[in-house]
Amino acid sequence: MALPDTYTMMNISGKYILNKALSDSDASDTILEQQGVGLLKRKVIDFAGATISIKHYKDAEGVEHLEVEPQIPGDSAPRGQTHVLTWTERTIDHPLFGHIVAKTRRVKPQELDEEHLKKGWTADTVEAGVIESHVVGNKWTGIQTWGIQEIDGKRRHCRQMTFTGPKGNTIHARLVYDYVSA
Repeated sequence: MALPDTYTMMNISGKYILNKALSDSDASDTILEQQGVGLLKRKVIDFAGATISIKHYKDAEGVEHLEVEPQIPGDSAPRGQTHVLTWTERTIDHPLFGHIVAKTRRVKPQELDEEHLKKGWTADTVEAGVIESHVVGNKWTGIQTWGIQEIDGKRRHCRQMTFTGPKGNTIHARLVYDYVSA
């Protein structure tokens, strides 16, 4: 489902499900495999679809936070992550990916180094800036930019990703999400 008219990059709160038909699903499975996610969990994620809930807010000091809660059917382990958009590294023991180091910020696309991460965004996303997430795991690195893209005439929450795997291979992917609810 397309994003509601009220959705902007300044408030990306909502519940979303990965649209496999519009996303680079094959790349997504390969990335999960290279991140050490086992075949059974990858199959469950692929079959059920990746659902995420995002709560976007500013704290009393005006610092942006994103509380992201992925939902994997049949798995009750807590996986929520809070992204603080200060570009400060934080260490996380993630139940799916293991030990990771992550940092997140809001940035204008033209300030990014990699062309794949800065293309396809709507004018209002370019103006407000994309959300950039940089994660280093066990022998892999994932860089994502989050924002709004227009696909088939509809505004959608999207993520452009560059993933470098354990053997130095690079994968570029786009993940497209359907908006489910606020």
